Amino acid sequence: MSLNGRWLFYQGKYLAPQDWKDRLSNSTGDREAAFISVPDSWTNRADNPLPAKGRATYRMILELPEKAKPGTMALALPTIGSAYRLYVNGELLYTLGNVDSEKESMTQALQPALVSLPGLEKRNEILFHVSNVEHRHAGLWLPIQFGKARQLMEDQQRSYTLSVFLAGGLVLIGIYHLGLFLARRKDLTPLYFGVFCISIAFWSAQRSEKLFAQLIPGLPGHLGLRIEYLGFYLAVFSFLQFAKYMYPKEMHRWPLRIINSVAGIAAISGLVLPVEIFVHTLPVMQIDALAAVLVCSIWAILAVARKRLGAKLVGLSFLLLGATVVNDIMVAALSTHNIYIAPFGLMFFIIGQAFALSMHLSRAFNKLEDLSQNLEQKVEQRTAELDTLNELTRRVNESRDLQYIVEQTSTYMVRQLGMRRMFLLLIDEPANEIQGYGGQVHDASDKGRQFY
Repeated sequence: MSLNGRWLFYQGKYLAPQDWKDRLSNSTGDREAAFISVPDSWTNRADNPLPAKGRATYRMILELPEKAKPGTMALALPTIGSAYRLYVNGELLYTLGNVDSEKESMTQALQPALVSLPGLEKRNEILFHVSNVEHRHAGLWLPIQFGKARQLMEDQQRSYTLSVFLAGGLVLIGIYHLGLFLARRKDLTPLYFGVFCISIAFWSAQRSEKLFAQLIPGLPGHLGLRIEYLGFYLAVFSFLQFAKYMYPKEMHRWPLRIINSVAGIAAISGLVLPVEIFVHTLPVMQIDALAAVLVCSIWAILAVARKRLGAKLVGLSFLLLGATVVNDIMVAALSTHNIYIAPFGLMFFIIGQAFALSMHLSRAFNKLEDLSQNLEQKVEQRTAELDTLNELTRRVNESRDLQYIVEQTSTYMVRQLGMRRMFLLLIDEPANEIQGYGGQVHDASDKGRQFY
């Protein structure tokens, strides 16, 4: 069950968790409290938007039909921006980051958590102390799930396994194409596709399950954010470069340069700027990514229309990805119980691009093999000709009979050069006559032989 709805909100202060019984018994409510929608950032409040930097208390009363034994129920916490403490009935159950610091709250990377609950009463208080310094959004911005601990753990493991599978598959595909580039560095298409796959893997690993934060205990919060954002920025840049080299005549140059310039500047800013400044590049890059999608859609349509090699596969993978994204948007908007399938669409999209690229590489290798075979045949033919010529030279050099020399030479001329007649005329001055020497020309006509 998602704990979505209107929560009590106390701006700029932390309620004392030990006073939970007094608050539950107070039937008149707390005049200092306001209401805030969850899930959402407190910067998006319609009536009174707040600055991202600050602190606040979120409070809700959870009523159950009966008491729950310890460990039977749990809370599945998403990422919360950007540091928090969780109290249930006055008991501290979980903490992430530095809630009390005014200089740095993200001392730990954002990550989801599954918190087992103690014994619950029929009426319970859930309290969050939330602080934010660096991030551009703050608060309970994603749904919090409440339910049986076993069921929530199974759901978390299923989601974690899917994220690991997707990220691992993308990394393997990326490394494979980087290896293809190292084997043949003249073609940059595998290089950019490999970088795209690895960038998407890093982004998807950090986007939801925060795999790096779970695999690396104590990962600083700013580093986790940089991995996520840079993965997204480099994915936009590298895919456009891949598209340019894949079907160069279908890619428009000026939109490509503008979009990639924005992505390049955003990626560099992620390496040098402080987190509290760097996070504000995301809205710009989201617009840049939408422009990249539009440009790549036109690119794919032109490639299919012009019947480029592998273009139909590229277009089909775009359609599959778009269909899965639309499905997930509808699931989220209508709150249905269908599964999210966009990760599978992304994997099919990557595989489709990989197959199309493989078709290009296969054609290049086939051409290379044909050229190699033709070259080998030409070398063998030329070697045989040189052997024949060397043998003729040896026989001519060893003989002193002029008639024999002319016959051997004429035979070679006929076979190798296609000559029909050959003879040698020498002037004999003492005898005052011309002496003729000729070889055998087997395919000459009778008239030609008589002349010869």
